[in-house]
Amino acid sequence: MIDNPIKKLISGEGATELVVQLQKIVDLSVSKFLKSHKIESVDYRIIINHPSREDYGDYSTNVALMLSSRLKLTPEALAQSICDEINDMIRSHQNIAPISWRNGVKTDDFKVSDVLEKCDIAGSGFINMWLNEIFLITQTSRLLSKLEPVTTTQINSKKQTGLLTGTKIMMEFAHPNTHKEFHIGHLRNISLGESLVRLLERAGSEVFRANYEGDVGLHVAKAIYGVKKKLALRHPGSGRLIPMEIGKSHDSPGVEVLRKLLPAEKAKFLGEGYALGSKEYENEDAKKEIMDLNKSIYNNPYQVDLWEETRGWSLEYFDTVYKRLGSRFDRLFFESEVEKKGRDKVKEGVKKGIFIEDKDGSIYFPGEKYGLNNCVFVTREDYATYEGKEIALEELEYKTFPFDLDIHVVANEQINFFQIAFKAVEMVHPVQKGRQYHLPYGMVNLKTGKISSRTGQVITADHLLDQAKLKILKLLKPGYSKEDQEEIAEKTAVAAVKYTMLRVGPKMDIAFDLEESVSFDGDSGPYLLYTYARCRSVLRRAVISSKKQVASSKYDEINKTHTTYYLLLTTEERSLLRAFYRFEEVVDDAVVNLSPNLICSYLFELAQKFNLFYSRHSILKPDNKEPAYAELSSATAGEQTKDNREPAYAELSSATAGEQTKDNRDPAYAELSSATAGEQTKDNREDIRHPSGSRMDSLGVEKSVKNFRLFLTQATSQIIKEGLYLLGIETVERM
Repeated sequence: MIDNPIKKLISGEGATELVVQLQKIVDLSVSKFLKSHKIESVDYRIIINHPSREDYGDYSTNVALMLSSRLKLTPEALAQSICDEINDMIRSHQNIAPISWRNGVKTDDFKVSDVLEKCDIAGSGFINMWLNEIFLITQTSRLLSKLEPVTTTQINSKKQTGLLTGTKIMMEFAHPNTHKEFHIGHLRNISLGESLVRLLERAGSEVFRANYEGDVGLHVAKAIYGVKKKLALRHPGSGRLIPMEIGKSHDSPGVEVLRKLLPAEKAKFLGEGYALGSKEYENEDAKKEIMDLNKSIYNNPYQVDLWEETRGWSLEYFDTVYKRLGSRFDRLFFESEVEKKGRDKVKEGVKKGIFIEDKDGSIYFPGEKYGLNNCVFVTREDYATYEGKEIALEELEYKTFPFDLDIHVVANEQINFFQIAFKAVEMVHPVQKGRQYHLPYGMVNLKTGKISSRTGQVITADHLLDQAKLKILKLLKPGYSKEDQEEIAEKTAVAAVKYTMLRVGPKMDIAFDLEESVSFDGDSGPYLLYTYARCRSVLRRAVISSKKQVASSKYDEINKTHTTYYLLLTTEERSLLRAFYRFEEVVDDAVVNLSPNLICSYLFELAQKFNLFYSRHSILKPDNKEPAYAELSSATAGEQTKDNREPAYAELSSATAGEQTKDNRDPAYAELSSATAGEQTKDNREDIRHPSGSRMDSLGVEKSVKNFRLFLTQATSQIIKEGLYLLGIETVERM
């Protein structure tokens, strides 16, 4: 087993370009200090992290703490010296040459002052660095230009240069068994697998979507037995089951009725059949019939009555679930296609000394030789066990898609299984050594017992989604068409369930609470969708839609024109701006650690920052009572006439000028909650005046503030949309 399979696939520097640049700045500063003190070369590693608090800066390094004892200096003194060197580099606008970065790519050359605003020390020797605000804006513009418009109903096939460019990864996930319903545990599996596929694709890897389904075994025999019994297909005299051949003379009227049912209804019937078969299995006579049926399925499933048709019902049902959840697969693998091959491979392995035949005729893998436990791979009845099938499965998967890594998303209760199976696989197929990885995930339990299953046995995926949808429909405000209401409720229900499955680390258990998952407040999928819809509503009212956006380059020009304003950012604006550049770092961390929950945490924090900003500041009609606004008005008095004539200013103004009067009448204006709409209506009626009470003689300040706030809104909406895409969640434009 591999501790971290992704790290071994990364070629070159795994950090983002910005972190590499900061490491270089710190490295040069340390080198200057060592040289000025005539200290010979010292080995050290520069680690760049984010401080625990925003007021400590954007980045921090503990290099002084690491070096101080070796240089016989106090950490504080060394940190101050390094910090002074960095501040000197900022003041002198020192230029840094291109740095080798990732996949043979070099960074652009840059001036330290273009990246950093200042450096300071804190605590017992930490060095804190603040990014230049103009740099933050430029970084955000660059990020937005890289975020392609994406949809979650179709997987973006375009590969982007990233951490895993040139690699090939198979993601094996979902794994429902035929003849059973798709339950709540499968929901976590497919949510996790789908998100990881998208993350790995974003990192540049070619990803193959595999799904291994159990279509033979005792559970299938129990289900078919139960289905036949439910259909009452019994001989009047003996009471034994009548052999059936679908499409021939033994067809039952009951089967004809089943064929006309919806996929979910067929799956429900199969689930009930399985429950009945499991109960009957406790009876000795029924148990013998089920065991005989199981043997027939293993020998040749296609000759077993009802097997192929009921299997088809399951696959048809699974397809509806996959579509509803926004997932697809490149290839379905089945136990029925690898059982015999696996059995034969294990028998060949006996001759090579890999496996051992026991006295009862079974064949086992001597796991104790490798610190594992011994395990049967072929039973005495001559069936390949799950482990035995794995031998053939891995060979088939590798022939189908020659991968660098095969990630198996399977519950943590199977950890021992994969440890044994992978060891045996690499001995039978040496090429597989180091290519297999089991990503275990925790169990899903209900926090309360309020959700009841239709079968009384398991909580099915469609039932849970339907329950979430009903609750969301009750929470939606009136005013939507029936079609819009249906679309919003469906997408929000899927978002609610998926986000709940993803927002904690994969290895942690989940206590699922339906009420919490559908809440529009707090850490939930609906909360993020609501925040995105709020951003889109503001942008629609500013005539900035997905088809008519203000280009990032125009914002860059405005940055140069109105740099005075950026020195006067409000606390909420600055906090939001400082969140954007971290998105790429979070995505990389989520890829390396196979942890979509990192994306969830980031998006929730970003949404909180935006909603705080939104609640305290008007975007379309900036409040002239804000201290920074008044200061800017005073600082820029007399310059607005010139500013208003600048091309960049005029171009952006033309996109938004004249819209404010009709904003209050725009239907989109009332899309959000009544409280929000009321707040915005009031804001839109505000008369922009100088604190002295006199009318401002220029709209330059107002437009500068407004355009910058629209920039923050646009950035928030695009990052949330991209982040949700990576989670496998589709956004809604209105809510």
